[in-house]
Amino acid sequence: MSALHRPKPLLKRFRHNHVGHTSLAPGRCGKARYFTVLDANQGYFQLQLDERSNDYTVFNTSFGRFRYRRLPMGITSAPGDASQSGIGCVLLQDQRPVAYRSKALTTAEYAYAQIEKELLVIVFAFKKFHTYVYGRTDVTVETDHLPLIRIFQKPLHQVPLRLQKMRMRLQGYDFTLVHKKGTEIPVADALSRAHVNEPGPILTGEDIFLTRLEELNSVQQTSSPRMEQIRRETAQDSELKLLSHIVKSSSGWPENKRKLDPRIAAYYDFRDEMNIVDGVAFKGTRIVIPQTMRTTAIEMLHAAHQGMVKTKQLARDLLYWPGINKQIEDTISRCGPCQEHRARQQKESLMPMPIPTRPLEHVGMDLFDCL
Repeated sequence: MSALHRPKPLLKRFRHNHVGHTSLAPGRCGKARYFTVLDANQGYFQLQLDERSNDYTVFNTSFGRFRYRRLPMGITSAPGDASQSGIGCVLLQDQRPVAYRSKALTTAEYAYAQIEKELLVIVFAFKKFHTYVYGRTDVTVETDHLPLIRIFQKPLHQVPLRLQKMRMRLQGYDFTLVHKKGTEIPVADALSRAHVNEPGPILTGEDIFLTRLEELNSVQQTSSPRMEQIRRETAQDSELKLLSHIVKSSSGWPENKRKLDPRIAAYYDFRDEMNIVDGVAFKGTRIVIPQTMRTTAIEMLHAAHQGMVKTKQLARDLLYWPGINKQIEDTISRCGPCQEHRARQQKESLMPMPIPTRPLEHVGMDLFDCL
């Protein structure tokens, strides 16, 4: 069964898990009788499928039904991306390698979202190649992760906290970040898969402490029991579970919004600001509230009856979910005290004219022109 005729539902049933690379040792070909071409880039016909996956690859022939034992062509989840357990970088001059570095991710770094890992690689590269690049103005950094480009185009305060800290680590370097296809920068991906087990985190203990402190400060106005409730409801919320999965996945957000699940399509336009910290979803520094708690959150924001503008401003500092502004408007428009005391346009007082004593004593007009 060719890849063109493979049913699309089959492709959706394969998990996009990372599979380690396979080293192929060249054999002696002097007396070889059969030759073939192996797709080492995508791993087709090399990676062995487990029993459960085999059943999804059954195909009909004139001799009966058969199933693949190894990964067939056409499966979109075939490995080809960078490793999830390590990172790598290469320093090039005139397209020729000067130095290579790689390392294994720590337990904490392994849990980072994909965009955080991509920026972590850049921090790691500048740290290791500091002697070569510090003080230069002609440094170009190549990445295959397009959302990372948009992160550097945003003001620093609009970037998630952990990415803020990484960007600040790069303030001392002058470089240009450009996007390239993954197929055009294979060396770094290869190094990440064949990484060395270099110990220690890339960010220092002080960096990690300050980042964690800022994350806690961003929710300091929310009590610990309330945060625990948000964390618990987030784990049960189907929308936020899907959002958490896509933020942490290696594949990240799709390039086209139409390919995204409609339940989280509203987050697509600011996908670079989304982050998951300790089981709680954030948009920048604002907490994304689960659906079951949104009505209560609106009531808490509106408790002081501060009016439309003040309530929206308070929400912009603390909370977020799609459609929050519309819900605030609907709530305040139905609030009796707010409607009674809302600001109204001042009415112009009447300025009566004296009662005339004869016809045409006073003549008024709204337009006047010199005759």
